[in-house]
Amino acid sequence: MSLLDALLLDPHPFQIWIARRNDGIKGSGTASDPHNCSTAEAFDDVLKNLCPANSHVHLGPGTFETKGFAVSDPTAGWQPKAGMKIEGSGVGVTILKLVGTAQNTSYYVIGHELITGSSAVPNLLDHFEVTDLSINCDLGGQLPTQLSCAGVRIMGNHCRIRRIKVENWGTKSGTNHCYVISAIIADPPSGVTEVVDAVIE
Repeated sequence: MSLLDALLLDPHPFQIWIARRNDGIKGSGTASDPHNCSTAEAFDDVLKNLCPANSHVHLGPGTFETKGFAVSDPTAGWQPKAGMKIEGSGVGVTILKLVGTAQNTSYYVIGHELITGSSAVPNLLDHFEVTDLSINCDLGGQLPTQLSCAGVRIMGNHCRIRRIKVENWGTKSGTNHCYVISAIIADPPSGVTEVVDAVIE
């Protein structure tokens, strides 16, 4: 095999494809052999462990279940990383659906911790982008009676939230506030006085 053929077979390492597959094969993450994420556990595992910072994640058509991000249990689902771009196949074509919630917490289908470390330094998600997909928070389908379910919550410089639709979001609790899409531009408790160029389109 020539070097040119080998380069054409293997995509750029930061391009990752995810699909709902019915063949039972895990996949390698290429366009022709996407990662199989037909369960919430598989989807969260791939996003958490196989999609590094600065990766471009392509989501195929269908509904992908996820545990998202929980404020009281940040290890339960997954968190986006700086420089990551998550691109669906279109609004109403690619759907992220929240599942597996617990009592007395706030959930975001796409979200991350705002602070990190014992000294509470800011956990900025710079250059993050999410685009061309729908989010189903499924508030009415969640079993806990005290929780909130929202679409996106990020904090970082030069971020973009584009062409997304969020449905079935809200709160079942007076103490768990809910904002459907949040691009946080300041967080004094973490020492961040301002981030810039966070855009919701």
